[in-house]
Amino acid sequence: MPARTSTATALPATPPASDPEDGPLSGAAVVWTTDRDAAPLGSGLSITVVLPASGPHVVTCTATDSDGNAGSDSITVVAQSPVAEIWHPGDGEVRVAGSSIPFSGTARDREDGTLTGAAPPAAGGVWAPPAARRSLVVTTAEAAPERIGQRAVCRVTGETFIVTKNTPAIERDGQLQLFCCADCSVRFLAGAPPSDRATGGGG
Repeated sequence: MPARTSTATALPATPPASDPEDGPLSGAAVVWTTDRDAAPLGSGLSITVVLPASGPHVVTCTATDSDGNAGSDSITVVAQSPVAEIWHPGDGEVRVAGSSIPFSGTARDREDGTLTGAAPPAAGGVWAPPAARRSLVVTTAEAAPERIGQRAVCRVTGETFIVTKNTPAIERDGQLQLFCCADCSVRFLAGAPPSDRATGGGG
C-alpha cells in the first residue's frame, strides 16, 4: 500500500546510500525526484519537502558514485487533497441517547487552503449560504504560528498555558480563540460560557 500524506504536509525521507569504492554517499551524490515534476525534489541523505502536486507520486532516490555509476530505489506516495480529519467525538464513543453531540474536525485543500462552511453545489445544484458560518477547529501552527511559545489563557477554563503547534484554535467573530486542550475547543463549540479569567481572543 502506498504511503499517504496531505499535499500541505512536508514529507521527510532518509535513505542509506553507499558504494564499494567510495563508501557512504551523501550530498549532491544522492538526488530525489518525483515522476510528477521535472525538477528534483532535493539532494542529500535527508530531505523534507511538500510534494508539488496532488495525487500519486513515484518518488525515486538515485545515488551516483564518482565513476558515474548509479543505483536507485523508488516508493509510491499519495499526496491526498482535499483531506478531512474528525477531532471529536472519538471513534467508538458512547453517548446518552437524545443528548446533543458536538462534532468538530479539520479540512484542508491544496488550492483552497482551510475549508469551512458549506460545500459548493454539485453540478446543476442550487446552493444557498448557511445562516451562520461554521467555526472550524484548526491548530495554532495553521492559524497563527507566531503565537507558538507564547502564553495564552484558555477561553473555557481560564487556565494559563504555553501555546504549541498543536494548540486547538477557533476563529470566531474575527478573533482567534485558543484552548488548553481539544476538549475545551469542543465545549466552546457546544456553547460553554467563557471563564471569568479568560480574556478576549484567547489570551
